[in-house]
Amino acid sequence: MPGRYFVLGRAALDAGSADAGIETLRRAAEEAERAEDPLLSADVLRTLGSALVHSVRGFDGEGAVMLHRALAAASSARGQQSLATDILRELAFVDVQAGRHASATRSLKEASSAAEAAGDPALSAGLLAVRGMNEADLGRHDAAAQVLAQSAEIARSAGRSRQEAWSAGVLARSLLLSGQGQGARAAAERSIGICERDRWNAFLPWPQALRAHCLSADGQWDEARDDAEQAFALACQLGDPCWEGMAGRAMALVALHDGQGATAVDWIVDARRRCDRVPDRDVWVSGFVALAHLEIAAAEQPEMVTTLACRLYRDAVRADLPEFIAWALVYLAEGGDPASLPLARTVARDVSNPSLHARVAALGPGIR
Repeated sequence: MPGRYFVLGRAALDAGSADAGIETLRRAAEEAERAEDPLLSADVLRTLGSALVHSVRGFDGEGAVMLHRALAAASSARGQQSLATDILRELAFVDVQAGRHASATRSLKEASSAAEAAGDPALSAGLLAVRGMNEADLGRHDAAAQVLAQSAEIARSAGRSRQEAWSAGVLARSLLLSGQGQGARAAAERSIGICERDRWNAFLPWPQALRAHCLSADGQWDEARDDAEQAFALACQLGDPCWEGMAGRAMALVALHDGQGATAVDWIVDARRRCDRVPDRDVWVSGFVALAHLEIAAAEQPEMVTTLACRLYRDAVRADLPEFIAWALVYLAEGGDPASLPLARTVARDVSNPSLHARVAALGPGIR
């Protein structure tokens, strides 16, 4: 009986019915526990925890609890090292989103050793993807790009199309921020193509929003607007705060370029409200949207820049996001706080972002 509920729950998730799938998986978990089947319990709890983390926002805490229970069950079931490794990957993902990078690194290190022993390419691709995401959130985009490109290629070879799309989508972010615009657009388009082919709408707004940012950086503003509008519409349909925030950010920057300053302010304020409306938001996305708010305020509301920079600095320190710490300090230094410059220079030194380096250098001696 618990096996039947497990199958039904996974089928509901695959069909896009997150609420129904999660409720069915809860029942499957209860039945598996009563049946005293640790292997089934581990698999059900892993699937339930992953669904809570990925399918609905605001439940990362409960999802992490389920994943820890799954890890305990997998540890008591013999010969389930691959399952335990995949659970560690999911726990690392939760930590990365929350800004707990040291904890994520520990989980990834433990999982990577087991994955190498298992020789499972699909598992390796997933671990590399989360490792790349962790590196990117820490501003190490050059290192992240190498890891994510490797993840995408392993996933492609293993026939794991969704993992390939995910890895390519996150790769696009690091390539864009490390100044590799053409490569970023190609990675975003690779991700978009797979999502559209496989009808994986749950992830599609991310590469769409990133391609909009790539097009904006290349001066293709009309095309950027089209991508951002599509991403925003689908993100709202899905109700995903992070996707809504990313797409809204792109819309705000397009409006700013079009000379619609008030509209740009409205878009970016709305984007911040959307991506921050749940407590377990992706802290990197929140910081990225906040950085655009600073850029728009500098053009339209200069009296707000210092307040917004201080807020970004506090949030970025709390979430261990060096890239945004450095950007906040740059805006403070540009606003007349000379004490911010030495720290901005120090923090930016470990961030792979040419635009950041150029702004720091313009304020004084360059990064050495």
